[in-house]
Amino acid sequence: MDRRSTARALAGSRMRRTTIAVLSACAVGLAAAVAAPVLWLQVDEMAVPPAAELAPLPAGVTVVADEVQCASGGCWRELTVDGSEGGSEAELAAGVGAALGLPTGIDGEPGESCHARSWLDLRRVCTGVGVRRGDVYVYLQYERLL
Repeated sequence: MDRRSTARALAGSRMRRTTIAVLSACAVGLAAAVAAPVLWLQVDEMAVPPAAELAPLPAGVTVVADEVQCASGGCWRELTVDGSEGGSEAELAAGVGAALGLPTGIDGEPGESCHARSWLDLRRVCTGVGVRRGDVYVYLQYERLL
């Protein structure tokens, strides 16, 4: 093999290595650009679902307070509701739970229901109803995989 053909072979080999390196860097950059937002959604413990995630409330039930609460496990949105019918808190909670499609818990009170947001946002939105200090509230929180 003469010097020219050796030089051409080396130049072709360098070009292939450079092309592979550039394509690999582009692939890693693209993967990072797609994965970073998905991972950020998983570790953002301060995020709470918007009130718009809540299904429509039954007729006569209104939201009287909308608060964000936080504790060591993350944050959640708490909507205090009031009904105009004048029934008990347990009846109001049961009616709201039924309207939201929540399963009945072990004690007969509404349980919790979770649904996925999208294929990119892997968090699930969980909804539940409770009674505390004479107030009926609906909570919305994210359930994360990580």
